[in-house]
Amino acid sequence: MVSLGVVGASTPVPTSNCTRSDTPVPSVRLGRCRMSEPRDGSEPHILAAGSDQPAGGDSGQPLQAWLPGDGPSGSIGGLGVVEVQTEPELLSLVEYVLGDRCQPVIALASMGQAHMAVLPPRGVRAIIGSAPPIYVIRCAYLLGRLADALGGALALTAGAARIWWPGLSTASDPLDHPLVVQMESERADSLLEEFALQFDLSRPRVRVAIKALDDVRALIEQQLQRTNLQLVQSRQQLRDVQVERHRARTRAESAEAQLDALLPERGAEDLERSLHAAIFREWMTLTEDDRREYPLGRYVLTQQLLKDLERQPDLPRERLAWVCTMLASRYTSGLAGIAQRHLVKMPGGEQVKRSTDGAIAGRCSLNSSTHGEGPYLDYWERPDGTIEFAAISSNDETKIREP
Repeated sequence: MVSLGVVGASTPVPTSNCTRSDTPVPSVRLGRCRMSEPRDGSEPHILAAGSDQPAGGDSGQPLQAWLPGDGPSGSIGGLGVVEVQTEPELLSLVEYVLGDRCQPVIALASMGQAHMAVLPPRGVRAIIGSAPPIYVIRCAYLLGRLADALGGALALTAGAARIWWPGLSTASDPLDHPLVVQMESERADSLLEEFALQFDLSRPRVRVAIKALDDVRALIEQQLQRTNLQLVQSRQQLRDVQVERHRARTRAESAEAQLDALLPERGAEDLERSLHAAIFREWMTLTEDDRREYPLGRYVLTQQLLKDLERQPDLPRERLAWVCTMLASRYTSGLAGIAQRHLVKMPGGEQVKRSTDGAIAGRCSLNSSTHGEGPYLDYWERPDGTIEFAAISSNDETKIREP
């Protein structure tokens, strides 16, 4: 139920070119209706084609009240532009735009004191076609009453044009029924182009598509925000890891110094001593949580391995120590980068096992740039879990060299 109600303090006083009724305006029921006869005995006026003034001079030529579809042909002559001059006419307009209809309704207000429509009706008709009705409201008082009925967000304001699409209600989204406002010093042709653009973009089907695109854009923006947040968090985690690695290096150096004090004096065992220290140092570079989850297990450095290292002084010792650390601690993240595999007697055959204790032969790459290529670290994995680092090999044989 929509009612124009009582005019509030903010409603402009009617000017001389519109009629105000002294009796209360009844409530409006939604649906189609026929414009009632004005209380002053006058009739609605139709604007002449190509003009902003009513046909027949200043007073206008009176025509029989109408709404689209009321007559047998559903149209009237000229441009089909009706000027709303009285409250009953406005009441009928409100009931019509809120009712069940299939055509858009265009409303034009006047510009300031000129009392000329903000857009030329002929230009508007060329844009919207012959079916939709066009209404002109010149009276500021009637514009205020229209705002009382529809709400300010859906009403028509002075110096503006409004498009009311079918399905209008007082709870409608104003963006679905656009208001085209003339800016200061704006040319009429420019405003007409804006009206044409808003008319095309606000068509119900187009509007649905635009809203769908807006929803997609909003979703993408949310995903972008989440991605940016994750990026910030990743950067913070990277800084935390870098700080932790620095602390781990410091702990490793301290542990190496303590290990030096426990191991025999440097001499013939210097190579073995330094490799033990390097393995321990690499393990100490892991985070505290990783060291707790992957403790450094038991391992053995064989004499064959030490001899191979003496014969290959250019072999990267840090890479060797890191690989030994990954194997001895079973650190899964590191194992993925060393091409670890068990040796087999032939493709698809049994694993190579040592006859003396049943240890399983394994091999992994020491090449940090191309995983799977030599040189290789050969090792035995004993039944008790001890890793025996056996030798350095340059080709992918199926046997492990022993002293």
